Amino acid sequence: KRDHRRLGRELDLFHMDEHSPGTVFRHPKGWTVWQAVEQYMRAVYRDNGYQEVKGPQILDKGLWEKTGHWDKYREQHVHDRIGKARLRAQADELPGPHPDLQARHQELP
Repeated sequence: KRDHRRLGRELDLFHMDEHSPGTVFRHPKGWTVWQAVEQYMRAVYRDNGYQEVKGPQILDKGLWEKTGHWDKYREQHVHDRIGKARLRAQADELPGPHPDLQARHQELP
C-alpha cells in the first residue's frame, strides 16, 4: 500500500509526531529533498512569469470558506477560537488560500 508516512520513515526523510498532528519533522535527507523541489518549482514559476508569495500560517475560517478549502480540508488541520475569531492552522507543506490571488489550478504551470 502506498503511504507517504511509511516512505518517510523507511527512507529517513521525516517523521510525524502526535504532539503536532498533520505536520512532519524533516530529517536532513528530507530537508535536502524539500529544498531541491522548492528550488525547481521556483525556477518553473520564474520561467512562466509567476511571482512567489507567502501567507500566514493561521487564517480566519471565513477565508477558508470563501475559497472552498473549508469543506474540502477542514478535517485535516487544527482549528481553534481566539475571542470571536474562528481560526485554522495551515500546514507548511500546503498552500493556503490567499485573498489577493484568484488563479485557478488549470492556469498554473
